[in-house]
Amino acid sequence: MPSGENKEKYPKIKALNDSSFLAHLTDDSLMTVLKKGKGKDMNWWADKLSPAEMAAVIKYVRTLTGKQG
Repeated sequence: MPSGENKEKYPKIKALNDSSFLAHLTDDSLMTVLKKGKGKDMNWWADKLSPAEMAAVIKYVRTLTGKQG
């Protein structure tokens, strides 16, 4: 669950441990968000993380639900 401050600022924010939310996202779509960002508040990481590091982030996020994707 997002923290109180983030929940107030972004009332529609989804938790990364929400398995129903993550079930609809492919690894490729998560990679695109990491590379390009999303909206004005989700920064892009293409110049900060290598493709292998982004893949590791996605793998980690998938563990937050207790299910590997």
